[in-house]
Amino acid sequence: MSRCSSQARRAGHPWHGSLAFMVLPALLFLHAAASSGQEVMLYAAASLAGAVEDVARGPAAAQGVDLRCSLAASSTLAGQIEQGAPADVFAAANVSFIEDLERQGRIAPGTKRVYARGRIVLWTRADAGDRQGSPLLRVEDLARPEITRVAIANPDHAPYGVAAREALQAAGVWEAVQPKLVLGENVRQALQYAETGNVDAAIVARLRVL
Repeated sequence: MSRCSSQARRAGHPWHGSLAFMVLPALLFLHAAASSGQEVMLYAAASLAGAVEDVARGPAAAQGVDLRCSLAASSTLAGQIEQGAPADVFAAANVSFIEDLERQGRIAPGTKRVYARGRIVLWTRADAGDRQGSPLLRVEDLARPEITRVAIANPDHAPYGVAAREALQAAGVWEAVQPKLVLGENVRQALQYAETGNVDAAIVARLRVL
């Protein structure tokens, strides 16, 4: 059983921000430590929601694991762990959160791993061209006047929000796009804004598992 709580079309662009991920992979943990009926508490970055669902339906269910999970911005989850939250596995969206917890002695020695690398992508609905004219192909296109609302994760605490801001700055359009921004609590919420048509586009995450 899985119990998780949560606090298209892609258009490419030339700026890709790679983020390292350090954690004990959930699959290895489940294989090595879980016995039938055991409860495992997984804290995972919101960008991993789809992967977590696959783990819950596949390996966790096959091993009889009661997988519980909390999905939120990595900074939020790291803060909860610092305060003593009982996480068995923490899948963070940036290496810095794991390293901070390791320095505090809150990560079991020898258990952190790179499990994936992420990049940001520009995402719009398949029917967005009907409203926006020509397709969005580059992050610079977000400065076009017909693009009025752009979703990103909140860069104050979400790693992919920081990467989105850096991409806009590198493209020289941060000042033009900033008034259009709709901030999601995390990158998954930013994607939901785009999927539902509440914004014209979103800068979201794409992961490559290592």
